[in-house]
Amino acid sequence: MPTPATAKGEQTRRQILDAAADVFAERGYWGASLNQLIGRHKITKGSFYFYFGSKEALALAVFKDLQERTAARLMARAKAAPTALVQMRSMFIERARLNSTEPSVKAIPKLCHDLMNHPELGAEMSSANRLPVLITRDLLSQAQADGEVRADVDVDAVAEAIVGAVIGFEELSEQTTGGRDFPQRVERFLDLFLPSLKRL
Repeated sequence: MPTPATAKGEQTRRQILDAAADVFAERGYWGASLNQLIGRHKITKGSFYFYFGSKEALALAVFKDLQERTAARLMARAKAAPTALVQMRSMFIERARLNSTEPSVKAIPKLCHDLMNHPELGAEMSSANRLPVLITRDLLSQAQADGEVRADVDVDAVAEAIVGAVIGFEELSEQTTGGRDFPQRVERFLDLFLPSLKRL
């Protein structure tokens, strides 16, 4: 795929990514047609294929872009918290809040679910999906090094448990309230679970 060589080209690529994120958030990967993805940004198929070789390539680019930008945004906000454990709590609550206030963020779980079963993209998605677990593990490791988390805690297992629980709460919230209570569910869970990791 050609790389945009000009500021205008990069701006066009960004606009395609943003428009596609909205469509994927609404319809998921399988429910979004190429015509819908192109029509949302009002570009020609020729222009689309200049930036992305296929619907699959666009979906993967949208997922990685949203995941990386959201993670950077959450980490920047969480750094204001005084300790690593509090930073982690803040990060997950803010992520849940973004789900309610920024519709495009909902493309992350939808694409994650749909592309994991894609015959060509499944392996790459499996690797990309490790990012939230790795960030969580690093914060838990820092909290452990600082004496905030017990030394006997398996940070790898706990990181996977927390991320898995939050994914579950996201799905449950979508099914019961359209996602409106997702932040409250995450906050309640963390306030129940995190004290068990601390030194007595």
